[in-house]
Formats: sequence, structure tokens, C-alpha cells
Amino acid sequence: MSAVPGVSFDQVGFEAGIRQAMLMGQAVAGADQPVFHFLATTTTTASADSRGVPFDPSATATTDEPATVTGVSCALEFTAGADQDSRLGRLDESPLTITFLDAEYQRIKDATHVVIAGTRYDFDNVDGPYALFTSQVWITYWNTHGGTVGTE
Repeated sequence: MSAVPGVSFDQVGFEAGIRQAMLMGQAVAGADQPVFHFLATTTTTASADSRGVPFDPSATATTDEPATVTGVSCALEFTAGADQDSRLGRLDESPLTITFLDAEYQRIKDATHVVIAGTRYDFDNVDGPYALFTSQVWITYWNTHGGTVGTE
């Protein structure tokens, strides 16, 4: 349905076409596709801080394994950085830009990092939502910090 009276617009079909185009640009091999990672969650019945850690040292807390999400339709854009060392540290790391439609962004919006083909990209920031006809688009930015899976 269109937001403009008298104008017909197939939003479901439009978004399906965008998702199909996004998948066309992703790797076929499962190990090369994006895997979004989230923080572990800690729960307790005692009074606790914002991370779920109890104030009472004798109270017990349970920490769940960090969740992962796969199979998310998104557009990946890799940019080779200059990777220059300076007195301030490493500059212009190789960034990753990932673009999502709203439904997919809602699935990953709390991710701390994404692993693609063995390379870890840490979340940096997000822009959006932007309007694309009647759909919403989110653009997220990620940095490598030179890390591969298993390294910090």
C-alpha cells in the first residue's frame, strides 16, 4: 500500500526484491557469510547491576552463552583502508559497511561484532533509518582492528 493516495505500491514485493539483490552479493559458502555475535546475558534473582552481576557476593548468577544470528539479508561493502601506524595508534583500518532493511536490522541491532570469512569486525556506529519509498533502511559501520576469529 502506498503512502500517497491513489498510487499503488507493492511494499512487500519491493522489499523482497531488495532482499534478493542483497543475497546475490553474499558468499555462497556458509563459513563466508556474516555471523552476528551478541554479549552473553547474566541473570540472577538477587538485586544486580545493569550487567546482571549481583551486588551480594554470595548470590548466584547464571551466564548464558553469547547468541549468534545467521542468515540475515544485508548488503556488504568492504573498503580497504590505508592501515597507517601513527603515534595515536593505527589509523584508517579496513572498515565494513552493512546495509539492512528494517526487519533485518531489528534482528542484529544489539550485535557487538560480526565475523565474515574468519575476520572479526567490531560494531562502530549506525545511521538511519532512511526512507526508501515506504521502507526503512539502516546503514551500520564496523571496523576490523586487525582481528581474526579467536583474537582480541
